[in-house]
Order: sequence, then structure tokens, then C-alpha cells
Amino acid sequence: MPAAHAPGSVPLSADARLKEANRRKIYLHRLLGDDVSGSKDKGGKSVTWVAALFFAIYVFVASFVIIRRSSVEWRSEVWLGSVTGIYEQPFTLTPIFKYFDDIYTTDDVLDWATRFVWSIVALPGQLPLSLVGFNRLMPAESDEGAIYLTYRRMKLSDSSTDLATTRRFQPLYPNTWLASELKGGTATGDFEDTDLLVSGNFTWRYEPGAGYKRQGGYIAKMVLPTSGGFDKGYVQVNDQRMGFVDFREATWFGPTFGSMAVQMALYNPNYQSISRIDLVFNARETGLLAGKIVDSRSMLLDVYDPITDKADICI
Repeated sequence: MPAAHAPGSVPLSADARLKEANRRKIYLHRLLGDDVSGSKDKGGKSVTWVAALFFAIYVFVASFVIIRRSSVEWRSEVWLGSVTGIYEQPFTLTPIFKYFDDIYTTDDVLDWATRFVWSIVALPGQLPLSLVGFNRLMPAESDEGAIYLTYRRMKLSDSSTDLATTRRFQPLYPNTWLASELKGGTATGDFEDTDLLVSGNFTWRYEPGAGYKRQGGYIAKMVLPTSGGFDKGYVQVNDQRMGFVDFREATWFGPTFGSMAVQMALYNPNYQSISRIDLVFNARETGLLAGKIVDSRSMLLDVYDPITDKADICI
């Protein structure tokens, strides 16, 4: 019996119906794959069972790796463990205790840089080169620890040409900054001072393309011994060695202080981690800090764990 068709429509021939069926089969094949028209293999159940087993193993392994790599709590603990020593170690004991969060001026930065070193090598009751007992400053050479400094200076201009400085205050402030800021680790223009610095018998040479983020600056290395105390340590400025006190009192620190980056590597045995700590202090023309940045890059001593990065911006 011929197939019924709608009134007013032209009935399809046998060839046309076959072509339409073939087109539908082609469309279904594109959507669903080879299983639409393929004959079922007698061994299909065995192949399907093996594939399901492999897929279950893959899902388990993938879930385990993803969960392990996405442990926010664990990685936060690693970061806190690497920077706790910096935040909790006081750098001034009298008349009151002052900590990292109490650094507000460029003088505070210099006091912290030198007295922080003293607390690492000379504080009684702790292991050599350790911070609060569980972070050890990693050595750079033999058994000596090292902290690296990158210092950048701002050029000064004659304030009489600066419209922001009135004639009344110009005698009190004869020089002003050429720019509003000189951030550590950023590219600068002609407003960065790169002249040779001289303080007594010591000189400090600018090194382009070196230091923090390879953006140039005056580079110094604070060398900390494991024995002998604070007096055995020194600051290496280019090829010269000077004591920590001489470095702190040098005349090259002053109103041109633009920024200073402090870099060190710490080992934490509690978490079996190695952390590179970058501390950046950006200053204003007034001598107050525009902000502090604590950047920690930690690596667990496990080949299956990635590097954990975290930055803390302190204003």
C-alpha cells in the first residue's frame, strides 16, 4: 500500500524516499558516530569493560593530581611559613618594639635592613642564620648567608622652575624630584640618577640591567656568617667591603631615596620548602613610604608540586 501523503503535496518516488533516508542516515552518523549503522561485535562487551576500567583509572589519577595541586589552604600555609619570620622579627627593641609593619619612612627601611641582619646572626637562643627558629637564610657561598639589595635614586631639579613650589617655600626646598615616584623593578626614564656615589673612602657604581627584575640599580650584598656574630658580617658594594654600621651611615642615602628592593632565599624544614622573598620599599619625595610589597615564590621539595606565587601589597 503506498504511503499516505498530505493533501496538495506531490508524492515522493521510491528513489527520492531512498535518498532522503540516506541523508538522514548520514546526518545521524555525523552526530552519533560509527555506532549508528555498524554491526555489533561479539567481543564488544569485553572491549567496553576494558575501556571503562582505563577510564576509571584516568579519572582517579586526574582527580588526585588536580586536588593536590589546588590545595589553597596548604599553599597558604607554605607562604605564611616563609614570611612569618619577616613579619614577627622585631628590628627595634627600645623604647618600644618595632616590626616590619611599623616601617613608614626611608630611615625605617635602613634601620630595618641593618638590624634585621643583626637579629639573624646575633639573636641569642636560635640557630645560625634563622628567622624565628624555623626559617633558615640559605647560603650563597660556603656556609655564609646572603641578602641582596637594589637601591635606586631619583634625580633632583631646581625647584625655582617648578610651578608647584612657591617663591615663599623655594629657599626651604631648593630641589625637587623630577618625577613623582621611582618604583623598584620598573623601567625608568631620564629621571633616575645613575651617577657614581661616594661616601668617605667608599664608592658605589650603578649597574644597568642588574638587580631586582634586572632593571638596574646600585647593587649590594649583605654577607652573614654562621659564626663570629654581627661584627664578622659585611656589606659588599661592588668590589669593596664595608661594615653594616658604615653602610647604614653612608651619605648616599638621603632625599634622593627612590626605592629599595631586598631579596633573600629561605628554607623552611617544617614544610620542606624553599622560598625566594622579594621585599620592595617605594618612597615618596617627603621621605615617607608610598608602599611596601612582599613577594614570595615558594617551591616544595617535591617534583610533583608547582611553584606557589603570592604577593602581599602593604600600604
